[in-house]
Amino acid sequence: MPENVLYLLFTLSAVSLSFLLDKSDNKVAFYVSSPFFIFLAFFPLHFNTGLGNNWFYFDEFKFTWISWTWLLIISASYPAAFLVSSIVKNNSLDFRTPHISSLYDTRKISSFFYLLSMLSLVGLFINFSHVGFSVSLLFESPREYERKFGMQWYINYLYFLHVPALILLVIKKHIGSLKRIDILLGVTVFFGSFLHGIKYTVFDAIFFPLLFYVCLVGFDKVRFKFLTLCVFFIIFFSFFSYFVRGGHEDFDPFVIFTYVLPNYYNLFYSLELQPVPIVFPYNAIFGFLPETDFENFLVGGFLLNPKYNMSTGLKELIEVFSLYCVLGFYVPSLIYLKVYKRNSLLHIFLATYILFCFLMMFYSYYFGTKFKYIYFLIVFVFIDLFSKRRRCG
Repeated sequence: MPENVLYLLFTLSAVSLSFLLDKSDNKVAFYVSSPFFIFLAFFPLHFNTGLGNNWFYFDEFKFTWISWTWLLIISASYPAAFLVSSIVKNNSLDFRTPHISSLYDTRKISSFFYLLSMLSLVGLFINFSHVGFSVSLLFESPREYERKFGMQWYINYLYFLHVPALILLVIKKHIGSLKRIDILLGVTVFFGSFLHGIKYTVFDAIFFPLLFYVCLVGFDKVRFKFLTLCVFFIIFFSFFSYFVRGGHEDFDPFVIFTYVLPNYYNLFYSLELQPVPIVFPYNAIFGFLPETDFENFLVGGFLLNPKYNMSTGLKELIEVFSLYCVLGFYVPSLIYLKVYKRNSLLHIFLATYILFCFLMMFYSYYFGTKFKYIYFLIVFVFIDLFSKRRRCG
């Protein structure tokens, strides 16, 4: 037990040092990225007290020097990433984006908002028709509801336009062109995300617009809204998991943690089964090349039980960067957050995407791995290209 406490103190110290080293606007990079490492700090204590034994259905494992070594490497790398990225100076003192309204045509922004909102609602109407315009199946058989609702992938990508539409609503608010019809449309497409029956569709609808707004105006101005929406999502997540996914006899408000801690169990079980070689420099730096020995890659899937198959976003980073798993992704990401052009909607969206990946690291790695998010990026390429003001002469 002492090693659990010592590791807890070590990791919390590393997290505290990261807070001091973060030079982003009001520590936004730290606040968004730290949940992964805070959960990591308490994971060994949770594991070694036996609280997670009910998740050992297929197999079980013990902590060895392999897990402890990786825990120390990961924890120490977090403040190191902030330290290394500090060599690059901020282009400005914060994330604010001045003069957006002078660079983009507000009428074109509005046109894109109405277009994407209507396309999303068309997709919602078609998908909802697949389940008979009723959510009853969602409570009886969630998987079957999801299958029927999203049975046509090309219609799903109309439906998913609710996220870019909500981001455009944020932009309209920022430039002062928000109307009542805009709010009505925004509320409609937002609550339409609940009908998908997948909690992460709602997650996208909440956090992509919110993080975009953070990048647009600075974290200090939206701190209260950010925390409020986080609390709202935790409440929604808990109730959704209980009523839709089939809960326990008694409602457990902490059910959300069953979507977090098993991911760490799966990751370290994978590392215990198949430790990734720490070889400098080839395997660590060029692990993504085809010539790499794929036998070194970590196993995945439903490893310990039939319910949880995620292994946090660090699994992919370890496969690619090995010893430098944290540094390999966080350093260039933190540098980009310092140097990206704050007068470009596309660059702001990319910064938003990075912050979203930071936030989701406790669950999975999403930067460039999920086509839905690449699709959002492509949509913003067109928005950025066609909504800029044309300057004569």
